[in-house]
Amino acid sequence: MDSDAAQLSLGDPMLARVIADSPVGLAVFDQQMRYVAVSERFLTDLGVPARRPVIGQSHYDVFPEIPDRWRELHRRALAGETLSSEKDAFDRADGSTDWVRWVLKPWREADGRIGGLALYSEVITPRVAAQLDLQAAEARYRAVFNQAAVGVALLSPEGRFLEVNDRYCQIAGYPKEELQALTFEQITHPDDVNSDWDQARALLAGRIQTYSMEKRYLRKGGELVWINLTVSLVRRPDGEPDYFVAVIEDIDLRKRAEAARQDSEERFRLMANVLPQIMWITDAEGRREFFNRQWTDYTGNTDAPETADGVAESYVHPDDQAITMARFEEARRVGKTFEVEHRIRSAAGEYRWFLVRGEPYRDPRTGEILQWFGTSVDIHDRRLMEAALRESEEDYRHAAELNPQVAWTAQPDGQLDRVAPRWMEWTGSSGLGATYTEALHPDDVRRTLEVWGRSVATGEPYDIVHRVQLKTGEHRWIRSRAYPRRDEQGNIVRWYGTTEDIHEQKTAEDHLRLMVLELNHRVKNNLATVQSIAFQTLRGAESTAEAREAFLQRITALAAAHDVLTREQWEGVSLREVAHGVLDALSGAGGRVRMEGPRVALTSKNALSLSMAFHELGTNALKYGALNRSEGVVDLTWTSDGSRLAIEWRERGGPAVRAPERRGFGSRLLERGVAAELNGEVDLRFEADGLVCRIAAPLPADGSA
Repeated sequence: MDSDAAQLSLGDPMLARVIADSPVGLAVFDQQMRYVAVSERFLTDLGVPARRPVIGQSHYDVFPEIPDRWRELHRRALAGETLSSEKDAFDRADGSTDWVRWVLKPWREADGRIGGLALYSEVITPRVAAQLDLQAAEARYRAVFNQAAVGVALLSPEGRFLEVNDRYCQIAGYPKEELQALTFEQITHPDDVNSDWDQARALLAGRIQTYSMEKRYLRKGGELVWINLTVSLVRRPDGEPDYFVAVIEDIDLRKRAEAARQDSEERFRLMANVLPQIMWITDAEGRREFFNRQWTDYTGNTDAPETADGVAESYVHPDDQAITMARFEEARRVGKTFEVEHRIRSAAGEYRWFLVRGEPYRDPRTGEILQWFGTSVDIHDRRLMEAALRESEEDYRHAAELNPQVAWTAQPDGQLDRVAPRWMEWTGSSGLGATYTEALHPDDVRRTLEVWGRSVATGEPYDIVHRVQLKTGEHRWIRSRAYPRRDEQGNIVRWYGTTEDIHEQKTAEDHLRLMVLELNHRVKNNLATVQSIAFQTLRGAESTAEAREAFLQRITALAAAHDVLTREQWEGVSLREVAHGVLDALSGAGGRVRMEGPRVALTSKNALSLSMAFHELGTNALKYGALNRSEGVVDLTWTSDGSRLAIEWRERGGPAVRAPERRGFGSRLLERGVAAELNGEVDLRFEADGLVCRIAAPLPADGSA
């Protein structure tokens, strides 16, 4: 307070003038809080209009907005207490707020009595606003500092922590109070300390402005964590170092991921190098990025992928390059698996076949093809084996198709899985499944299945003679045989069989069997014939000489007939000649067998068959029929229309005839053997006048029988 004013009493007129000129905000009040003196600065600071008369007015009237708490302050000051505030808010009527520093003390008169109050005030709103702004900035700094996503620390030039934020403590792994008692060396991995100090010294020396490095911190407890450290230096106005600002990022996950990736890549390389086939990686356009050791070993190329020549141009056989590129471009276009077989040149200059396959690797987000991963597998030996197998199969196919036999194979359970085409030529069916038995003679199906089933069940070789029906409807005799192939354990893995046409052989065997039986029968008949000839000759002879001559003639004729029967190369003989050759010896002279019919030329086979028929009929007639009596005769007639031959044997004048109770050898020979040989029909009838035999057979195209 102004010292001159302090010596004046409240009633002194000089007091108002002295205080009015005071450069500070000052007001003096009496005990009723009426203005006694006031400075212009006081009124200005408190917003009182210039030259407004306030002397003598109550402070509460001039400032009706003054808070009630000021009444208590005035009371305490009037009681002798000095009060003050360095910063007090003053709310104005317009709603604004000013900050005021004030002192309120009792005004004592010369006699020491308190006559009123003196109020010193200074509006400090700008200063408070600056302080508030500074505090807000400090708060914002602290918020940013402590809530930053990265760790921030201030360190002394000696490397001691001055201040750290929460993230720094979290990354470093120490509580804040412990960390601020340490130096950066104490939490840095020993292997990284020197490089860190080297950079810090360069920063202190001014050689660099900032530095960054990846290093390892040792967390409390010994755990390692990778960080990315960026350090800059703040200098004082005089240029001397003040403190370091260190910013750290936790890159431990990234470093671990990189280590894991490197480990994975190393494992991948190890795995790729131990694979027996070539493994490769290219970019999306097919430029190679990786080849395993198998590639180097095979081609001899040790260049890095990015510096090596193109694979197709350098190593793929020229004849295979176009198809290789076409397949790859198609795979790129549709984004599917790439596959091709081509030849690759070895280090020795030889080409071998490889099966090449590649799969696209795509960006998980966009689906774009980034790389191709593939393998090249050596299939050269397999292709050679396949070619040899194809050649073998082709040989087998030709052998099966050209072989007159039908080759076939079956599964272990007996199901046919392959039948040579000749079966189709024979029967019109494939021979697979039910078509095989459908082509067999109905009488042979059951027996065939039984024999085949027994072989499949026991593993015994399969061998059967049965009949097959050709496309023409004809049945022919065939022989089917099969043998099993077994594995090392003795299990059947496949059946191999053949079927051959044995019709002529079977027919010849049947004919031979019939001929043997006929020979036996004929020997007996010949003996009987000789006996009959002898009896008839001797019975009617006048003398022994006559009997001997007649007997010899008949025996000679019989021998001539026998020659006809056994002649195999008989060409151009007629039916009449055959009949005479056989029957003349049996019937003797006198023409007891009357013949009538056109000239019909016979084949040697048919001539022999008819010789057998005539001999059987003649012998039977001589023994039991018309030729057994002197009055008996036989009418042998035949007709032909050029395509068929009809023969009739009719006996007359012999003993009474009746049908036999059972068929003898002669009847079976005629009805079955002769009919089969002639491919015709034989009909035997035992009529009252005598035996009648009718033979009908087809004639070949040239008219001969």
